[in-house]
Amino acid sequence: WVSSSGSAPRVIGALSGVNYAVHATNGLIVATDIVSDPRRRAQTIAMVNNTLPMAQLITALSGGAIAQYFGGGFESVFVCYGFLGALVTSVVWAISSRQGLFPR
Repeated sequence: WVSSSGSAPRVIGALSGVNYAVHATNGLIVATDIVSDPRRRAQTIAMVNNTLPMAQLITALSGGAIAQYFGGGFESVFVCYGFLGALVTSVVWAISSRQGLFPR
């Protein structure tokens, strides 16, 4: 599928918009599923929508430093963010379930 004309990067670039759209809407879909009250649902979706650019900024600013610290491979950045995401998600889930923040 890789041609000698070098069109593979263009095809990948053109198709990556689909991946970005799926990634950008996952948080909104999860927020809609979690909150059942329509008034709280709108507030939660707005919060998720407003925090996505901050997450992208943090990733952009710290990704290079993490990659350099672990030897230059960007795979380590994905591993670090994966562990951090799992930790934050677990803590938020534990706190919210204990306090009943997101009743079904």
